[in-house]
Amino acid sequence: MPKNSIFSELPFFGESRERKTFSKIQQHVETIYKTVVELDAAFEEFGKGNDKAFKEKVGRVDALEKQADKLRRDIEEDLYSGAFLPVSRSRILDFAENVDKVADAAEDAVKLLSFLDKKEIPDDLFTLLRSGVKKAVEGVEYLQEGVKSIEELDRIREILNDIRSKEHESDEVAHEAYKLIYHNERDARRLQLLSKLVDFISNVSDTAEDASDALSLIVLMHKV
Repeated sequence: MPKNSIFSELPFFGESRERKTFSKIQQHVETIYKTVVELDAAFEEFGKGNDKAFKEKVGRVDALEKQADKLRRDIEEDLYSGAFLPVSRSRILDFAENVDKVADAAEDAVKLLSFLDKKEIPDDLFTLLRSGVKKAVEGVEYLQEGVKSIEELDRIREILNDIRSKEHESDEVAHEAYKLIYHNERDARRLQLLSKLVDFISNVSDTAEDASDALSLIVLMHKV
């Protein structure tokens, strides 16, 4: 085990419950990454007007969100059953809960998109929305890499900075999207739906950053 390993201070006993719990944490992050990838794919099919394929992607996002929920509950059960030291449990639980919120935000976004027709979204706005989704995918991909690299302290610090940068870029995209909506939209229904859609897409990146902050606290807590 590397000298600067976070896990050098965590209790591992062969194939212990801590190792099994950490494997579930990795699966959880992988699942939310798949969720936002499917969100991006849903936007692509929506933009092409492929209604059947879009609905399939919506279903896939929903199924992955449920899978993420189950993994979060499994992680919580492990922690409440005594996995990891008490000082670590609350931080790990906070991380798992924030990771789960990423999938929730992705599901919110794709379901709201279902209430709109492609013609209701101007091309320049749709381009911004796609950009926001792609920023979210990149941020969650970094989060996934962060969990995989959790024993490499220098690398994980770089990854956490990358996630924060992506969240900042996402905020800028959201700002431009709001400007387009509020300067041009006059229909009250579309105004509400489009602004909420921007909210939900932005929330994917926001919650990924929140999860990275929780991961950062775990790293700092076990810094050697």
